[in-house]
Amino acid sequence: MKETSVINAAQVSPSVSILISSEKTYPQYKTNEKKLQYLLEGVKEELSAEFPQKKVEIITKKLEGLIASIKHQDLSKSIVLYASPEKEKLFYLPFPVKERVIIDSSFEIRDLIYAVKNSIEYWILLINGKLPKLYFGHNSLLTRTETESFPPDIENKKRDYPSKVANFSDDSAIKEIILDNYLKEVDRALTVELAKTKAPVFICGAPKLIGHFKALTKNASYIKNYIEGNYEHFSKEEIYKLVEPSVEGERKAEQRKALEILETATDKKEFTAGIGNVWRAAKERKGRLLLVEKDYTCAAKIGKDEYTLVSENFDTNDPGILKDAVDDIIELVLKSDGDIAFVDNGKLKDYNKIALVTYY
Repeated sequence: MKETSVINAAQVSPSVSILISSEKTYPQYKTNEKKLQYLLEGVKEELSAEFPQKKVEIITKKLEGLIASIKHQDLSKSIVLYASPEKEKLFYLPFPVKERVIIDSSFEIRDLIYAVKNSIEYWILLINGKLPKLYFGHNSLLTRTETESFPPDIENKKRDYPSKVANFSDDSAIKEIILDNYLKEVDRALTVELAKTKAPVFICGAPKLIGHFKALTKNASYIKNYIEGNYEHFSKEEIYKLVEPSVEGERKAEQRKALEILETATDKKEFTAGIGNVWRAAKERKGRLLLVEKDYTCAAKIGKDEYTLVSENFDTNDPGILKDAVDDIIELVLKSDGDIAFVDNGKLKDYNKIALVTYY
């Protein structure tokens, strides 16, 4: 999902964004269509009160086409539909959103960017005495990866050693050698997959297998956690529950990196904070990294010039009101090749909930 795919579109009024949480399973997913049809009726009514009928028909047709194109098998947690007179787009988001309809001059990108930034990919390797299992994870969704690189089970490995076994008197030593050779092949197979997609790895398996694997793996830099236990017969949902704390830990680590960048920039005085100051710096294309608390929103209006933002004591009926200035700032920062980081509420209390690391 490319962050700037909609941002760089021309500001065309009206632009309609519809956000709803979605149901993936049948027949519950049918409620998505009913809900969207209901919301679409409300959109048509609201648009008809303000815009020419021809423009209303164009947008309505685009939204109807998007609704018809939804594939329930691709659904995650939410759906976003965007339509303007010039373009339309459908997004599947991996987290729940608050149901809402936005009619404005541009796409509401905040939730989309949050989805991009909050998404995580990873590998889960289940090792046991039988054929190992490898899963690729995207947020809470796991997909079994079939690979021909994995070795057969340990019993087959034992059959490969008949002549060598005779040279050993210690049966336990033989088993250790076979186990290590087996796990080396598993590790080599993991290396092949990591070459295709570099991502954090979580290893699940019996304590003895994990102990041996730790000692011989060449992929230690990718492995973020070992989870001991026998999970051979676990479902994908049960496996995800095992690694969920580790996945969340990786997300927290990304958040800490952003906060550390802000702390360094603060020491160098290469930052600004507060909605008004951040707006000005973003308009001046100074934004390198925008940090914002995930639930922070701020209605505002443009002041005496385009670089001035008024966020207090203004008439909400004035023309040119920004429903959420944070959303507009996100667009400005991305347009100047800056990055975005969402942090937990309260993490930016010393920065009035929003801060911008500047290029200079």
